Amino acid sequence: MAKMKITAAGDALMVKRFPENYTGLCGVREAITRGEFSLVNIETLFSEFDCFPSSYSGGTWVNARPDVLGDILGYGFNICGASNNHSMDYSYGGLFSTIETFRKYRVPYCGIGKSLEAASEPATLENESGKLAVIAICSTFNDAARAGATAEDLPPRPGLNFLRHSKIYQVTAEHMKALREIADATAMNGQRELNVKTGFVVDDGTYHFGALRFVEGVEEKIITHPNKADVERTCESIRRAKETHDAVIVMLHCHEIRGGSFTEQADFAVEFAHACIDAGASAIIGGGTHQLKPVEIYKDKPIFHSLGDFAFQNGSVEILPPDFKEQYKVPINATAEEALNARSQGGKVGLHTDIANYLSVIPYFEIEDGKVSNIRLTPIELGFEMDDEIKGLPHIADKESAAKILSQLRKISEEYGTVFEEDGDEIIVRI
Repeated sequence: MAKMKITAAGDALMVKRFPENYTGLCGVREAITRGEFSLVNIETLFSEFDCFPSSYSGGTWVNARPDVLGDILGYGFNICGASNNHSMDYSYGGLFSTIETFRKYRVPYCGIGKSLEAASEPATLENESGKLAVIAICSTFNDAARAGATAEDLPPRPGLNFLRHSKIYQVTAEHMKALREIADATAMNGQRELNVKTGFVVDDGTYHFGALRFVEGVEEKIITHPNKADVERTCESIRRAKETHDAVIVMLHCHEIRGGSFTEQADFAVEFAHACIDAGASAIIGGGTHQLKPVEIYKDKPIFHSLGDFAFQNGSVEILPPDFKEQYKVPINATAEEALNARSQGGKVGLHTDIANYLSVIPYFEIEDGKVSNIRLTPIELGFEMDDEIKGLPHIADKESAAKILSQLRKISEEYGTVFEEDGDEIIVRI
């Protein structure tokens, strides 16, 4: 097998066509097309706004006209992941329209489907250097967005490929006593206790404080683990794909964090990533939080816990449903721009005010005979200080932004022992 050259990007939340004065395309395309296999997570739906919105969203109801996908692919991407917290913003109609848009542009996609089997199926691409399989999965979702398995007597449920997880808070005896006293005084657990007695709910051995679960221990901490069935489903997909493909890559969309920083990866996600590599995956490409998360080298394989944003036009959505306007207390006939302005309090708060959400990297690496080598990162920035028409679109980072990105990567990846070195305009990740 020849060397398989891979590039990847973070989340492409892009909802508008390229403006005429956008100058970043050529440089970014050059970095993307360095790889023969180029991956991106598409964090929008595609329709002509003729699909009704779900009662929930991934934070903002995100939809773009189908021709926007053509511009995204213009960067040089040839494999798309689509499992993320916006996958079902426009219910089944939006999902089906997005699938049809991928098919229209003849680009392999993964992570969504008309059944769990379809959503779990890898996207594949083959060229002279080998055959690659890509699996996309999401840990941040409304439960109604989950795809359902096919049964003998019922049709399957369309949706996204999902990774569930458990979260338990461990507290001291003193704090557990206080929780019990509050719950008893407010009767907040009354309904649950009745449901346990009548057999509608199974006691799981933890103490429930409303929707939260607690156990008593010496050390106070959060304990998270990935769902065993979801891990095994994914690992089995990796093992099957390895039988007919030269390499497998997993894309994980995860907004969860360990504690109080967007740059910390949740423990369950680290455990999941390790399990995927143990099963045969060559790399994990993460997204979700709009900021970079650590880079980890596990068994000589790269785990990019989050690449942050590749394109970020969350504040430029063309149309928003009444649910969004009600949430931010604007009239139902207000424009999307007016509703988004209310959410940002006139541009004073929100993700668009933090430059950290506009800094990212494009990884390049090579796979040969199952071994990963030559990991290089191209720093990019998304026009944080540019006009609204350009803000959110990627450009090759200047020296100042590249230095910030390298400093941030070193800081957040320190606990994993990852070594970064400068090499001209690139960053080398040592294995």
